[in-house]
Amino acid sequence: MSRNSQAKPIWQTNIAVPGGGNFLYLDNEKAERYNADPDAYAADHFGLSKIEYMQWIDLDGAPLCGHRTKKGDLCRNMTGGYQLRAGEWQKRHRRLFCASHGGEPAHR
Repeated sequence: MSRNSQAKPIWQTNIAVPGGGNFLYLDNEKAERYNADPDAYAADHFGLSKIEYMQWIDLDGAPLCGHRTKKGDLCRNMTGGYQLRAGEWQKRHRRLFCASHGGEPAHR
């Protein structure tokens, strides 16, 4: 009787994060889910929606202002910080105002 379990296949992948990438180690079931939709898998891994994940990467982890311009467009100014971790970015993105718009929490 062995004191160790049998080896399971492990897959390694590198998922995009602001400023680089993170390695994940996946068993067969997780690798299958990852390969079906890598961005959705990465988003779920970080607790983001797929759209939020794409924005987080595209913005290099910098949260944007929640102010709307006179035309109704969202302000494109950053509110502070970049390459933030997913949870911190999610708490700040479009929920704060930039210095040009008072630097106060956006009302939602």
